[in-house]
Order: sequence, then structure tokens, then C-alpha cells
Amino acid sequence: MISLSILTVLGLVLLKLSLNILSPRQWMLRQTVSDAYMTYERSFAERIPFENLLAADSP
Repeated sequence: MISLSILTVLGLVLLKLSLNILSPRQWMLRQTVSDAYMTYERSFAERIPFENLLAADSP
């Protein structure tokens, strides 16, 4: 009975440690996805028509 409770406590401690390791990685993934989305939104907002791109007075 004592060995089962020690094993349970050890399992819970290891679970908590693994969750603490994964937390910063989830934050980094969330930041990367939001940065990619904002880059898309900015390029979509700053787009110009294709005709203006091919025009002689194109920037």
C-alpha cells in the first residue's frame, strides 16, 4: 500500500514537471502563429492592384 502511494505521488510530480516544461513552448507557438497572422493582415491591407504594379509610374 505504501509503495502504491509513493508511486502515485512520484507520477503526479513528474506530470507537474512535464507540464511546467511545455508551458513556455505553448506561449512561443502562440506568439509565432499570431505574428504570422498579423504579417498576413498587414500585407493584405497594404496591397496594391496588379495594374498599378505594372504601370510605368509604379513605385
